[in-house]
Amino acid sequence: MQMPMYMAMAKWTPAAVAAAAKEGFVTRHAATSRAWESVGGKLLAQYHGNVAGEWDVINIVEVPDRDSAFAVAAAAMGSGAVARSAIMELFTPEEADAALKHRSADYRPPGQS
Repeated sequence: MQMPMYMAMAKWTPAAVAAAAKEGFVTRHAATSRAWESVGGKLLAQYHGNVAGEWDVINIVEVPDRDSAFAVAAAAMGSGAVARSAIMELFTPEEADAALKHRSADYRPPGQS
């Protein structure tokens, strides 16, 4: 069975941006890969955005469960190098279709009876 996939995004502190630029992004990729592997996961892809943009780095990862994803995110936030982060579970089209077959949500939009 395939592990759940997540997109983990981080906005680094100015000091972390400077340090990453100095040591190189290939080195950061290796360090990030080790972090995900330490919880039984795998870094599938890493992208670096505009340093002035919303996110400095976006990781696509597979991890055994949400606790593992949270552990890596918490470690990164606790390091002081990450100013802000977000993590979300990703669903393939097939997984999304399967989820909808299991549940039917009774949702009422705001302002409607």
